[in-house]
Amino acid sequence: MWELARRRREWAHAALIAAVAVCLAAGSAAAEGPGAKCRALIAGGRALVDVELSHLIDADLLKLVRLGLDARIELQVVLVRTRPFWFDEPVEREEAVARLRYLTAERSYVLDGRREISDPLSLTLDRIALRPAEPLDEGGRYKVEVKAMLQVVTPSSLGKVASWMAGKPDGEQRSELTARLLKVVAEDLARQARCSCDAEKIQPAAPQPASGKGP
Repeated sequence: MWELARRRREWAHAALIAAVAVCLAAGSAAAEGPGAKCRALIAGGRALVDVELSHLIDADLLKLVRLGLDARIELQVVLVRTRPFWFDEPVEREEAVARLRYLTAERSYVLDGRREISDPLSLTLDRIALRPAEPLDEGGRYKVEVKAMLQVVTPSSLGKVASWMAGKPDGEQRSELTARLLKVVAEDLARQARCSCDAEKIQPAAPQPASGKGP
């Protein structure tokens, strides 16, 4: 009898998690899709990459950020040497993490706790520097591939919402079924965007000839 009651509580909790997920997913589906663009410069044996993200976080997820959740942005940047009629060759890879938070007292969004963001729907991330161990081919052609992944709803935060809706204490131990469902739903609500751009080479400035004075 006790086992049956326990299972019923588990399924009721799982149903609440699914209901929360449906509400969040419906808002994300109606929002404008995420996008990304980049610009890459090669200078001094390294690639400097600027990334701009648009609508990676939508209005509904932004409400959760205003309520106190962090928006975690994982960035993967790969420098690739393009080879016509052959496979492209990855040369260097860099990963970075940025966090968007809302400061209630200041009524402002900040990125990584230090840079204020005026429009969180359009984010310009800090410049990424790729430094290959081997020198880059002066005559080679390169491009940069970018993948950005956003996660606001984590298994932990989703579990807190479901526990609150069920009137259960947040610290209560969750069953294996609930834990798996939280993980699957949180991963499904993550958003991502991809882009690529050709790397522009910056030629060093030619030395200016010394101006000599005539006799």
